[in-house]
Amino acid sequence: MRRSDLEEAVAEARRFLDRAERALSADHDPDYPYLYGPEAAAVKRASMDLTKALPKLRRTR
Repeated sequence: MRRSDLEEAVAEARRFLDRAERALSADHDPDYPYLYGPEAAAVKRASMDLTKALPKLRRTR
């Protein structure tokens, strides 16, 4: 595992957690159980970026 790959994964994980916290604290309709809007879209993008970063850690080089 390369140090740079681990640092990238940690940065993406922090970015994902930051976006998730923002989405959870956003003002949404309490009667609607799903998150929506720009906050939810940012979480999805961050999740995809984290997903792309994690396989680099699993590769044997």
